Parts: sequence; structure tokens; C-alpha cells
Amino acid sequence: MDRWQQHLRSLDPRADLRESFYPELVDDYRPALLNAGSLLTACLVGARLLDVVAMRGGTRIKPTIVKKLRAVIEAALSPEVVHHCDEESARILLWLDGRAETLQRDDDAPAITSDTPELDMMFAADLESRISVARFALRESFDLELEYYDPISDSWPRLRATPIDIRTPDGADPDDEDELELVIAVDHEKSLAIAIKTLRWLMPVNRRFEHNHEPTSRKGRLLSFPKRSDD
Repeated sequence: MDRWQQHLRSLDPRADLRESFYPELVDDYRPALLNAGSLLTACLVGARLLDVVAMRGGTRIKPTIVKKLRAVIEAALSPEVVHHCDEESARILLWLDGRAETLQRDDDAPAITSDTPELDMMFAADLESRISVARFALRESFDLELEYYDPISDSWPRLRATPIDIRTPDGADPDDEDELELVIAVDHEKSLAIAIKTLRWLMPVNRRFEHNHEPTSRKGRLLSFPKRSDD
């Protein structure tokens, strides 16, 4: 038996299950940017719970839509993070089933294999939106305010800089490389290459001044005013 089929078995399908679900009939929406690991993991836990509810006939949202949602979110997260989200969903379902006493304590849980799970999650999550924002700033001539992880100093520098281009560390064609390897080159007092996967957030802002603008010098003409003579 699928591990998820053991949950909510005492519940019967809803009587109104075949009625239409109004939000699915309305084509009025705006894209949502999930640019934080906490948002993505919350969505994945919720999608897994909704998947089980749909399996039991407890929602009018189509199971195919729920599975598609899960697939989209899982693609933005590392396998390890997906595993932990599934475990959280299972704990919630055990609690709903009244079997919370069977929950494994965190002290007894298998050790996390990574020393930096939060960073691993951020590195793998939602790279496409970060690249999209960076390309927008390049195309529309905006500066970027950004915050990124510096592994050398183990810190989170925040700066405002002018994007130069998106490239790979070795200068290869960005379209042929894994998105995890892309860097954004910026001008901030000096040229700086930042791995896009290390960006915690970035935001386009108006440029303060135009770079590479040579100051012009204009020669003036000395004006001589006549002195006032005493009458």
C-alpha cells in the first residue's frame, strides 16, 4: 500500500464532490513570485496534504492539478528538502488521524546529511526567478539591490550595484550551462562576480548615475568689469 493511502481512511468522499469549483472557472490571476525557501516548503507541505485529501475525495480541486503543483514546487527544491517536507506532511496526517503518539521524536530522526541544509535549499530553490529579475535589470538598464552569501567570510553582504552580464565562471555560453553554475557580474566600486544561487534576494532600482560617463570640461571666458570712477 502507498504510504499516503493509509491516512484519513475513516473519511467518506464529500457529497458535493462533483459540483464545479468556481475559482477554476475564473481566468483572473497574477503570477506569484515564491522567492524564499520557507514559502516553497510551506507550499509543498500543503500540496502533499491536499494530494491525500484529494485521494480521499475530500476536495473539488482536481487531483491532476494537485500533482502538477507538487511537481512544480519539487523541481525548485533539493531532494533532501523534499524528503523533510514529506515527513512533515506525514506527521500532520498522523496528528489528524489521532495517531500523534506514534510520531518519531526529532532526537530519534535520522541525521541530516548536509551541514548547511538551509543554504542547500536556497541554492537549489527558484533559480529561474532570480535569473529573470537579473535579466530584466540588464535589459531595462536598472541597478540591483541584492544580498548574497559569501562563503569565504560566512556572511551576507548587502549592496547596490550595476549589473554587467550573466555568465558562467569560465565564460561559456550561459544557455548551455546548468543554472546552478551561473554568475552575475556587477559593477560595485570594482567588478564583482556573484553566483546567482547565492542570492538571497535582489530588486531592480533606478540607477543613481551613468557609469563610464566621462566628465567634460568647458573652458570659460574671464569677464572684466569696468571699475566705478568717482565723479
